[in-house]
Amino acid sequence: MPRLDVAHALIDFHNAADLRQGVSMTFSDYEDAFEAVITRLLSLVSGLQPRPNHLACRLYGGWVTDTAESDDYHYVSAVARKWIPSHGRVRVVFAFARALWAFPELPLNTTLRYQSGLPPFRTIAPQAACALSAAPNACSLFAMKRWQAGRCPEKTCAVIDEQAFSRRRQKTVDTTLCCDTLFIAEEDPQSWVVVVSDDDDMVPCLISAGARSSKIVQLRPLRRRGPHHYDSQLQAGGVRIQDW
Repeated sequence: MPRLDVAHALIDFHNAADLRQGVSMTFSDYEDAFEAVITRLLSLVSGLQPRPNHLACRLYGGWVTDTAESDDYHYVSAVARKWIPSHGRVRVVFAFARALWAFPELPLNTTLRYQSGLPPFRTIAPQAACALSAAPNACSLFAMKRWQAGRCPEKTCAVIDEQAFSRRRQKTVDTTLCCDTLFIAEEDPQSWVVVVSDDDDMVPCLISAGARSSKIVQLRPLRRRGPHHYDSQLQAGGVRIQDW
């Protein structure tokens, strides 16, 4: 029988956590980001009715490379082990999503991959506010456009972008979170399900989960620069939206 006093929190960790990009991070960086997410989550859970006394947090991210557990996994798991199991009246437990909820015996590995080269993006140049606007060809944006073409901006240099750049990619993470959300909503509709992410890729899943359970919540960090395009659809689908 499903527990009636439990809330499931499905956390898209790298979307929710305020982690700096492109720099080396310390244990303290992960600890601060983790604590901010869980503290806000506990604040939300304390206001749910009926209020759960058990919060099961499932963390989603690129936890495994093609050869080993990732650095992110080691940092976040170390932080999670330090967390006090009980917070007031709510007991908190953590698990890492490394397989589908419905099929724990089938691990989904290589969720963190590195790909050589630059990702597709648009460079807008020249910029009127640039300090080098009088000599626009000196602006580094023009060098970036050269890199986008695949080569070093220095004409005599033979280095190509795949040698100079590498990017991290998470694979199966969002899809696993969506599958788990739907599975829990179907199997345990009496329990709260909180999806911690502001990724628009979650929207179809949340609407579908809302058709299966009246206790679906989206908890969204407010670092997003652009607008939220689907609030009316989420609300019409019975999803409760909470920004922080």
